[in-house]
Amino acid sequence: MLELTAEQLRALRSEIRAVIERYRVVGVGDPSARPVALHHVAYPRDLRLDR
Repeated sequence: MLELTAEQLRALRSEIRAVIERYRVVGVGDPSARPVALHHVAYPRDLRLDR
């Protein structure tokens, strides 16, 4: 579990996208590489409206 501000979450998501882009083609041409589906989701755990 993480506790982040909106700006911190934006930065984290940007970093995750960058890592995914770097790995997108590293296995191309490798016969042992297999397609992988990756899902990352961020959502608030505390849905109180008084925050």
